[in-house]
Formats: sequence, structure tokens, C-alpha cells
Amino acid sequence: MQVLLTNGALTIAAILAAAGGLLLVWPNTDRFKRVTGTLLLVAAALFCVPVPHLAGAFVGAFALFLAATTLISRRRYAAAVPVAAALFALIPVTLSV
Repeated sequence: MQVLLTNGALTIAAILAAAGGLLLVWPNTDRFKRVTGTLLLVAAALFCVPVPHLAGAFVGAFALFLAATTLISRRRYAAAVPVAAALFALIPVTLSV
């Protein structure tokens, strides 16, 4: 397979992979962190391949939206700000392809 080498897509893939990996290795993880981490890793993998690039954007947006709404509902507003920023960063990267 050919790897998509745009800077935006690789940056978003790296951010999603780092966030997903941190959620999976975080001590005392609950089901929410495991599911979110796995979805973010799947989205990062899909972002690196040209054909399912849009699928990666949808999976990443879904995972980030669920994470943001969960954090806001748990009143952890400071933790929800970077998640929302990553969600909005998906828009220009998805539209650039």
C-alpha cells in the first residue's frame, strides 16, 4: 500500500496514535479509556492509508466527540479543551485530501 505523505494527515495520525497509546497504557484504566484508545489507534492507522483516509477521519471524529462529551459530562472541562481542539483540527486535514 502507498502511504499518504501529507504533513497534516501524518501529524493528525501521530497525535491520535499518541493519545490512543497513552489511554491504553494509563494505570487503572476503565472501559471508557480502553475503547477510546483503541478507536484512536484505529483512526490513526486509517489516516496513513490513502483509500480509507475518510474512514479514519470519521472514526477519529467519532472517538474524539465521545471523549469530549464524556469529559464535559463529568465536569472535567480542562481535559476536554485539547480533545475539542484535536476534533476541530480534523476538519482542514480531511478537506485537504
